[in-house]
Amino acid sequence: VDIIFGGGGEFWSTDVISILEKNNGQYITKLDEPFHPNKRIVGLFSKGPLSAFYDERSPSTKDMAKKAIQILSKNSNGFFLMIEESQIEFAGHLNNADYINSEMHSLNEVVDMCLDYQREHQNILVILTSTHECGGLSIYDSKDGNIDVRFSSDNYSANFVPIWATGPGASFFNGMLDNTMIGKQLIRYIKKQ
Repeated sequence: VDIIFGGGGEFWSTDVISILEKNNGQYITKLDEPFHPNKRIVGLFSKGPLSAFYDERSPSTKDMAKKAIQILSKNSNGFFLMIEESQIEFAGHLNNADYINSEMHSLNEVVDMCLDYQREHQNILVILTSTHECGGLSIYDSKDGNIDVRFSSDNYSANFVPIWATGPGASFFNGMLDNTMIGKQLIRYIKKQ
């Protein structure tokens, strides 16, 4: 792993940070902090989870993803980047529709940025999916033209989650796939290159 960005700094002890630094790593606490280009970077921008998007998360998921792409795209061998908008799940556990809506706006910003990057770099494969659904979310049209949001659980559900892919290798992700197959399909595609 060359880059980790997110929250959860309280789970990284000084001993772990010291091991990171002894193994060509650098620990940063601000996204704009200078770093050595040949080092592995761990950027933890909050002691606990990052704040919610509607509470003006800083740095935003889009900002972290953009910085990661800027760094990783310099690798002549290519790169793999996984971006998780994890607080959608937090919101599902809480059955909080406003929280989900806000985190979906953040996800939308990230997806738009990744698709814009992919349009400029046609050799990039972009995959969008989820490991599972949380909260049993259902959306109904209400009588006044607004939407009515309902939850059937505060935990994981068996609802299907979509998978979208664009770019070279997108055909490896057609049809219904068990979530455990996504990584296997990605490896199959890479091995065929």
